[in-house]
Parts: sequence; structure tokens; C-alpha cells
Amino acid sequence: MAKAAAKEIPVAVGQTASADATIEFTVGQEIETGDITQNSALSVIYDPARLPNIRNYHNGMPAWDITANLRFHPGLENYNGSVVQKTDTTSGNVRILSPPRPLRLSVPVPPDAIGLEIWFLNSGTYGDKAWDSRYGKNYWFPVAQAGPAQPVSFRTGALRDPSMVNVVNWTATKLNTPIGASSEGTQLETHLSLTAWVKNIEYQKNVWVDFHVFDGGDNLVHSETLPLSYYQPAGGGGDLFIFEQRVVKGSGGLPGSVWARPDARLLEFRLYYEVGGNLFSDGYLHQTEVQADAAVSMDLAIAA
Repeated sequence: MAKAAAKEIPVAVGQTASADATIEFTVGQEIETGDITQNSALSVIYDPARLPNIRNYHNGMPAWDITANLRFHPGLENYNGSVVQKTDTTSGNVRILSPPRPLRLSVPVPPDAIGLEIWFLNSGTYGDKAWDSRYGKNYWFPVAQAGPAQPVSFRTGALRDPSMVNVVNWTATKLNTPIGASSEGTQLETHLSLTAWVKNIEYQKNVWVDFHVFDGGDNLVHSETLPLSYYQPAGGGGDLFIFEQRVVKGSGGLPGSVWARPDARLLEFRLYYEVGGNLFSDGYLHQTEVQADAAVSMDLAIAA
């Protein structure tokens, strides 16, 4: 048995994370360094002089901020965070920076993103606001492909809300499974084990996954929609649903008969929860690599 750890798209914005591409917003221009690429990181650097008007203070300290807002398409993953450093602390002493300095903001690029939308908000303590958004059109940047050309798409009309549905844990496992009662024949199979939490607001509910399986060349070899089954009540006013089954058949053989099928190497899925006439999703494209067929066969040989 060989298990691959599931890779989740990070939820939080890490301001000190390393980045593969950078967009620098200076006064009068936007400078892109490196290609914004799926499954990588992106840094945004913003010159506070682009939004210079709101500079409130309270008790002698800055009471204003400039926030970057990023939205990736088509999945609509949203990230935001401050892009300005207003004070500096040295030996316990706080010093107001004049002028304020840019603060690098780094975010993960989703594996299915094809475009990025950015805008900035300068806000003050008295509710005053100023925008840097190309007069409401926002700044748009393309995202280069670095994975499958046919990722699991986000369903039209679904509401992104991890407080309604989210993944508790999951693994993808490739097994060399005996065929029938005979130990002479085996077949490689990829199994998905998934536990999901949903908010229990009505008795009648449906939970399912849309998933794709790809070979080593990122070619789609299987896609399907399969339901999760109710498991038990859970904390937070929710229920647990589970999925434990084979999602794709691989190569195999019996004495005198051998069949070849694509080598499943990557599994992606999106989780959905239908309740009360609404469709919810945690919004993430969950993704993990699966061991190669040859590696599973080698594991079995070592175990024997």
C-alpha cells in the first residue's frame, strides 16, 4: 500500500513566504517580474505614495491602512492583507515611519487559476476610503498553466463558504488488489478516502465530489461525480460525511491475460454540499500526487 499526502491550497496569507513572481505597483506603473504560474507563489509590493491622501492618527499613532485585494479566476479564491508598514520597533521603541514603507504581501496561486484581479483600498479610522482600482475596472494579470489543462472546474452558482462545508482529512491510495477469489490475478486501483464536515441546517442534504484523475503527462484519464455517505454527528452543529472507495481502475493481469490502462498520477476534486435550495463548496481545488504504478509494484516486491 502506498499513500500520498494530500496537498491543500493554503487558506492564510503568508507575508514572509518566498515568491516565484512579483508585481510591483510603483507611482504611475505596474511592473511584473517573473511569470505568475499555477501552483506557485506570488508577491505584491505596493508604493503607499499611490494612495497618499488618508493618513489618520489616533493618540499619535497611525490609524490608517492600505489593503491589497486579490481574486483568482475562475475559482474566485480571495486573499487580502496590508501592504504598508507604518511603524518600526527597535529595542522596544516604536517609531512612526515617514514616509511609510511598502510591505510585501505573498499569496499562493491556485492550481487551476487562469487570471488574477487586484485592487487596493486606503482606509482610515473615521470611515473614509480611497481606492486604487483603475476607476473600478481593477488590475488584471494572466496566470500561466503549470498543470493539467482540464482541472475540475468550479460549478456555476455554487457559493464558496468553508463555514458550511469543508474537508476534515483525505488521502489517495494506490493498491495492487487481488481479482476475485484468486490470488494469481491482481489489478492496480486508486482509492480515495475522504471525510467532510457540513453544517447541519436541514435533515435533507446531499454531499458529493467532482473529481478528475490524470496520468503523468497531465492527460485526463477519468472524471466522475460521486456521493458521500452520512457517517455521524459532529461538533459545531455539523455532520460528518465519508467517501471510501475505488475511483479508477489501473493495469492488471491474470494467468494468460494482461491489460494495460493509464498510470494514474494526479487526483483532483472539489467538494459540494446541497441543502435548502443552495449549493455550497469550500471553494478549493484539492489536489494530490499518486504513486506511479511501478513504485507500487516495487513496494510489494520489497514487502514480499
